[in-house]
Amino acid sequence: MKTCKGRGKMRTKTIKLKLLNDFVIKKIIGTKGQEKALEGFINAVLADNGKEPIKDPVILNDVALTKENINGKLGILDILAKSMDDKYLINIEIQLQETDDMINRSGFYHSKLRSGVEALKAGESYRQLPKVVAINLLDYEDKRLHPEEYHTRIINVDAKHHELVFDFSEHHFLELPKFRRFKDKDMDNPLHRWLMYLDPNCSEARKEELVNMDPSIRVAEQAAQKIMATPEELELYRLREKYERDQASSAIYLEEKAIKKVARSFKEDGISYEIIAKNTGLSIEEIEKL
Repeated sequence: MKTCKGRGKMRTKTIKLKLLNDFVIKKIIGTKGQEKALEGFINAVLADNGKEPIKDPVILNDVALTKENINGKLGILDILAKSMDDKYLINIEIQLQETDDMINRSGFYHSKLRSGVEALKAGESYRQLPKVVAINLLDYEDKRLHPEEYHTRIINVDAKHHELVFDFSEHHFLELPKFRRFKDKDMDNPLHRWLMYLDPNCSEARKEELVNMDPSIRVAEQAAQKIMATPEELELYRLREKYERDQASSAIYLEEKAIKKVARSFKEDGISYEIIAKNTGLSIEEIEKL
């Protein structure tokens, strides 16, 4: 809550916390004490495909976040957990800026997690290795995924007969812009509840309704309110937001620079300004100045 002065009286300005911030996600479902929220979110994702619920997940990377490590990825802001019965190893990552390597990256993290699993003891079956589940929250639309499906689940299947062969991993991609367009949102669907809750456009009235309906979301919201009430955590949230804005600005700058480089090359080759403009999105005036 921020206090402002205005014409002899005090007025308050409420800061709205952006839940689609990987620092916030980490705090509300990825730190010790938030296991019930994490359990609710994981099971909401798995239940959408008819999976058995995971009980009492154990958070494996509860790293303290500081001003020194809040900038940069380094895996610190990802969430790594396992089921209490050791049958599942779960990695959760949030990606706000568009990237063309998210699917490959999810596969790489999966391989890294599998290689990090402790060796089987003598006499144990390979079936006792945990199943790796990767959950990727994307605040953009991945062009390689289905254009209408907001939840994509990727598994290993027989290419010819589509029969399941390697049931040791699955990758979930939750594309939030597609869910926002989805018309048949159902408050009785736990995944819908979570995605509505995380949506920056979620109204306070709807959020209150979700909190009252879903105990796991209630636990998450309590942690979100704690961030708002703790100056140190609020400062880390703001630093992370600034980092994400800087990353986005840098990406836009590099993209514009690359486009101008291509346009300059076309211009030197004598290609007409009209064709360059059509293929680069630059105006005739911008091309003339190159």
